[in-house]
Amino acid sequence: MEWRDGKTDARSYWSPPEAGAAGRVRFEEAVEKTEALLLEAVRLRLQADVPIRRTAQRGIDSTLICWALSKLNANIKAFTVGTPGDPSDESAQASRTAAQLGLTHEIVALPKIKATFSTS
Repeated sequence: MEWRDGKTDARSYWSPPEAGAAGRVRFEEAVEKTEALLLEAVRLRLQADVPIRRTAQRGIDSTLICWALSKLNANIKAFTVGTPGDPSDESAQASRTAAQLGLTHEIVALPKIKATFSTS
């Protein structure tokens, strides 16, 4: 959409191709292609002049990236920010995932901070 001088103009700059019988892919093929694309994307980002580090949570996105790093035998260290005593702390699950994937993992625990309020 373009807006100029108070007027809008909507136009399509791209449309997906029509899917015909030749465009159908089996589920297994789609999984293989997705895995290959993810591995290649992660591999490209491993090219660096400094050590690479990765945060690890229990979410699907960070777990998939850690899986790819494991498959690529990447020599990286994963970190998780822990919040001890907080019900949303993900550090235990992240440690288990890192162990299953064979990744070096460290938890960086945040200190507990007491809230102070001023009544001035």
